[in-house]
Amino acid sequence: MKKAVILSNHYRSFEYIASYLKDFFGKDTDFYICTWDHEYNYENQAIKEKYAFEKKQDVQLSPLMYKPIDIKKIQNFIREFNPKDYKILTDEEFDTWAEKMPNVPKTSKYHSRQILGSFLPPKICADMIRNSGIEYDLIFKSRMDIIPIMSEGYNFDSFCATLLNLQNHKPRTILSTSLKINSGLPWINDRFLSGHADAILDLYDNLEYKINTLFSLKFLHKETPLLFHRLYGMLLTFTKINVNATKAIYDEIIRKDFVDMNLKLGNIKDHEKALELKRKIKGNIEEKSKINFDL
Repeated sequence: MKKAVILSNHYRSFEYIASYLKDFFGKDTDFYICTWDHEYNYENQAIKEKYAFEKKQDVQLSPLMYKPIDIKKIQNFIREFNPKDYKILTDEEFDTWAEKMPNVPKTSKYHSRQILGSFLPPKICADMIRNSGIEYDLIFKSRMDIIPIMSEGYNFDSFCATLLNLQNHKPRTILSTSLKINSGLPWINDRFLSGHADAILDLYDNLEYKINTLFSLKFLHKETPLLFHRLYGMLLTFTKINVNATKAIYDEIIRKDFVDMNLKLGNIKDHEKALELKRKIKGNIEEKSKINFDL
């Protein structure tokens, strides 16, 4: 069974979780990485929280929420990780790509980035996979600060076997860790997606046309903005891909800034999980099974 993993979007805590990811996905797995040449600035999260909702949106779309990143350092680490292919994406490349979708509202470059920024990096990874000429059975798509965890009673090998069987009796199916109807539209948790290779690649195929077409349907984004999870949900509908929620696997966010700076999170349990993982990576916890993710 040949597996590919798309790791995309902001670099965040990748250095903390890289070894975990290698262990989790196991042998016969190729990694494809696309990340940004800047970082989301969680240090200024507190600034945003001082404002009323309308002002929060302004701060969210301002330079305050972004910071430069050490390109040479992340290049060296990614090369040591040894992915099949990788790319560090610039703002200029994003702006050129975003121009292909004139129907997407762009009040500022940060507004455009908020709407479309989470789609270009995995699309680039999908293009890398197509261009590799390698036939994969399964593809997993994840952010660079996400760790997948098998639920109690499940193991990764059986989960992969289930994904392969889905192709036989329910083709073109992608599994998400959660989905729902939100404001009348399909809402998909896109942090971690898994499925047969054809379904994942089809999702990102001809992406510009699909996004531009969706934003031409005015009723979809006047009252209910097509952002993040809702846009992913509509893209899957547009592409005629089945989506199921799975309880076999779930994901946890590991925020590097929160771990390093000991910032308080909205949910203290998340902070404890992050610290636990950091201790594990430093070698204080030798066995993965000893991590209590239900703190």
